Amino acid sequence: MIKTAIIRERNQLTIPEEIRKHLIWINPGTAVNILAVDNSLIIQPHVAFENTPWEKIISTMKKIAKAGKKVSLSKFILKDRLSH
Repeated sequence: MIKTAIIRERNQLTIPEEIRKHLIWINPGTAVNILAVDNSLIIQPHVAFENTPWEKIISTMKKIAKAGKKVSLSKFILKDRLSH
């Protein structure tokens, strides 16, 4: 499917409705990868890394939230890194 669109003044591009309907992953707020290949652009859905340690990230965020303003963030990070 080929559609024509215009790059606007701030280098913004609106994806035509026909393409948005055809590709169900295109929604407002969707992260995408944009690849420059030769003289073309390829837009693909962004896929998060499979091995992202989300449980560890969330538990660290909860520790930070519990500490609140009682501790500086830089001291918290230093303590966390030294404990590993």
